[in-house]
Order: sequence, then structure tokens, then C-alpha cells
Amino acid sequence: MKSQSGEFDLPDASVSQANEENDDVVKRLTESTALLEMTIYALAHLCEKENASANHILRLQHVVKLLAEGVLQAGKHTDILNHDYITMLFRCTPLHHIGHAAIVTDNGDSSADSKSDSSISQGAKHAERGYEALRWAEQACGKYKTLLSAAKDMAYCQHEHWDGSGYPRGLKGEDIPLSARILAVAIEMETLLDNDAENMSPDQISAKLEERSDQQLDPLLVAIAIEKQADILQLFNQFANMPLKDTA
Repeated sequence: MKSQSGEFDLPDASVSQANEENDDVVKRLTESTALLEMTIYALAHLCEKENASANHILRLQHVVKLLAEGVLQAGKHTDILNHDYITMLFRCTPLHHIGHAAIVTDNGDSSADSKSDSSISQGAKHAERGYEALRWAEQACGKYKTLLSAAKDMAYCQHEHWDGSGYPRGLKGEDIPLSARILAVAIEMETLLDNDAENMSPDQISAKLEERSDQQLDPLLVAIAIEKQADILQLFNQFANMPLKDTA
């Protein structure tokens, strides 16, 4: 039926039904997103070290997001970065250690001395197993695979170094996926801030990052991490003692 304005008016019953259907779609999407996030967090928890902080994963997610936003604000990598991509990085960051679930050392721990050759070999296996698991999932998901594609890059390339000295493939510079380069700086930043024994000052943390710039880490991302160090420290403190249920 047309109104006086010439537009068609839907009967009240049709409007009510449309609203109910819309609410149902929103509810199902919300539930699906919640289920996805619960699954990711559960997998991530299985893959972390036993002594890892309960909020380690959440801290890392937020640092990754902050660094990615810094890259976008700097006008770099705009062919890749946008707000949807940053949200995707945030969601898939917990999966970067999924390869740890496949390999356990003889003493029952999934970690080893970070300076040993065996640790490098084991780290390469972690990366390869994680890559294979996420590649399988990516193929199984068909067109819904963008999230897993980014997670796959993070899992496989997180140990690559800017100067080509990393593993497992010895990638160099911008051949390393941006998501993995962001993750590497986030992990380094969290490691420095979490080192209670050294209790480093901001200047000392900046110096440590600069030592790794252009060698292990992307110099652009190091500069952004140093610029945003106060914000990262605030995030770190925010999640340090907050109950996990209040952070997600």
C-alpha cells in the first residue's frame, strides 16, 4: 500500500517479522563470533608454556593491534592495512604458537634453551607444524579463509629475521609477511617489559629494540614501538593483574 508520500508502507506484522529475523541474524552472528574466539583462546592456552601469564595472550593481541594501528597512522602498507585487517590480526594472534601443540620435548615442556641449536631446530618444527595445521584449516574453510591465512603467516614466519638470518626459510626484509613482522616486534616488546629481573628503564628498552632494528626486526616497526612505548607499557600494566574474565 502506498502512503500519501508515494512510498510503500509495510504492514505492521511484516515490519515486526523483519525485525525479529534481523535480531535472529545478529544473535547467530554474535554467537558464531563468540564460539570462534572461545575456540581460538582454548587452542592458544593449550599451546602456551605452563608458566606463562594467564593474560599473556591478551597482552600480545593488544600490542599487535597497537603496532598495526601505528603503521596505518604512518601511512605505510596501506595496500594491506585497514581497520578490518587489524581486527583480523588481533583475532588470529593467539594462534601463532599452535605448532607447539604437536611437539613436546623429552622433559614434557614445549620450550627449550633459546640459545641452543636444538631450540632453533625445534622452533622450526613448531613453525612448520603450525603452518601445516593452519593451511589444512584454510583449505577446508574455502572462501572463509582470510583469518586463517594471516594466522598461517604469523605461525610460520614469526622467527624470520629482517636481515635474512632467521628460520625456517631465511626470508629477508619485506619478503617476510607484515603480520609476522608486527608479531615479532610485539613479542620482543612484551619480553623486554616482562623481564622483572632486569627491570629496564624506557631508555634501556629503546636501546635493546634499536640493537635488533634492521637485523632481527623491521626498523619501521621498531621506531613505532619506541614511539608508542608508553602506550604499550600502559596496556601491559592494564592486563598484568586483571582477571582474565574481565579482559576478553
